[in-house]
Amino acid sequence: MRTIVKILFCQVIFTCMVAASNFSLVTSLTTAGSMSGGLRYVLPSADTIDFGVSYNDQDSKNPGIWADYYRGNFGVLVTKEPDKKVEYAAMFSTERTLLDNITVGIGVKVVNVNQGRTLDYFTGWDAYLVVPI
Repeated sequence: MRTIVKILFCQVIFTCMVAASNFSLVTSLTTAGSMSGGLRYVLPSADTIDFGVSYNDQDSKNPGIWADYYRGNFGVLVTKEPDKKVEYAAMFSTERTLLDNITVGIGVKVVNVNQGRTLDYFTGWDAYLVVPI
């Protein structure tokens, strides 16, 4: 079993090294009262997958997690805050390059399925920075 795990681990490391240019760091520029950041992976089709962690100043022991998937300017966001239900949102985002590969963007929650499972519209936005690894 250990040999299989070692082989799989080496395969993942090798794959990441080959595709390292597809990874970036993502960090929020506007999250008031919390710190949010994560990783971005750009698929060969130019679709993007982001995954991250958010820490709230009031409860830094239990981080929230989030993941999104974008095709062009439209995407889907899934968030899970500590002690809350999972929320889903349809997103619109746009990005512009600042320097070399450093990008700044803004994302807007167009439709949000909240914890009561009702729909809310335009409930939030976030400016973010993308830096290649």
